[in-house]
Amino acid sequence: LSKDYITNMINGLIIMFSDKLSLGDVIIVGSQKGKIMDITFLNVALIVEDNDIQFIPNTVMLNSVIINQSRLRSKKVGLEFKISNCTEMDYLQLETIIFDTLKPYNESLEADSLVLKPTHIDDHYVAYKLQFNLLKSQKHEEAQLKRIVNETIIKIQTQDKKDSRICHK
Repeated sequence: LSKDYITNMINGLIIMFSDKLSLGDVIIVGSQKGKIMDITFLNVALIVEDNDIQFIPNTVMLNSVIINQSRLRSKKVGLEFKISNCTEMDYLQLETIIFDTLKPYNESLEADSLVLKPTHIDDHYVAYKLQFNLLKSQKHEEAQLKRIVNETIIKIQTQDKKDSRICHK
């Protein structure tokens, strides 16, 4: 038992002093994806999708395939949103509007990386996920593009409410 404990601590030192992982990096370990919040002698603390904290033992970290998305040359950006079923707009129209909105920024985007896909459909809304890759990982540019897409979605929803007034299903 103490051998495993000491091995885990040594693995923690290896992780701490390697340049492969840093605080704030977004990584995938096995089926878990999260942002590194802390690296200790015993484990790596990840903030996962639901803002939960998951602790992964250092021995598991060193014996697993790890994808460090923060170190990739391009930066994958994902944006999720919902559109009311009351809208008269179909999927292709929505895709065209969003893609046209991002055209002025094509020099910052990886070619053919824009993807819009529905993720959930119910009686009241359709949930979508928009994904694209930035050529360089830049927080300012990512935030600007997300803001532009969000403004476009708000305009679509606002215009829809003005046009249809009341929606009964």
